[in-house]
Amino acid sequence: KAVYNADFQQGMFSSVRVGVSKITSARFFFTPGDIPFVKPLTYRKLLEKYGKVVIPTYQNRKGHPILMNSELQKRILAEPQDSNLRKVLHKFQPVLVEVDDKAILKDIDTLEDYKELHADFSRDSK
Repeated sequence: KAVYNADFQQGMFSSVRVGVSKITSARFFFTPGDIPFVKPLTYRKLLEKYGKVVIPTYQNRKGHPILMNSELQKRILAEPQDSNLRKVLHKFQPVLVEVDDKAILKDIDTLEDYKELHADFSRDSK
């Protein structure tokens, strides 16, 4: 479900809070919209693990999506507006899951980023 943040000018954390406020499940994935090519297998591997915070890694580098539980939802909503997700996550010991998916590290900020990542994704999916 898409959620509109009328206060987007308040910064990225305001969007995180608006989205998280609409969650009704016990566990949820958080990933920025500019990381679109994560493999379905990566999501499945994360769901197999339990922890308040489950983070995928590729070659020991943390990426997205991040699997969180409802305690994180409460913490995020309790944080001041000028906080950020990183500050919230640092309060928890994450479960790290090594995955064979470099797309967890790749965000798209430009058309060139998209073309490069799309080419990689197309090659990897064959």
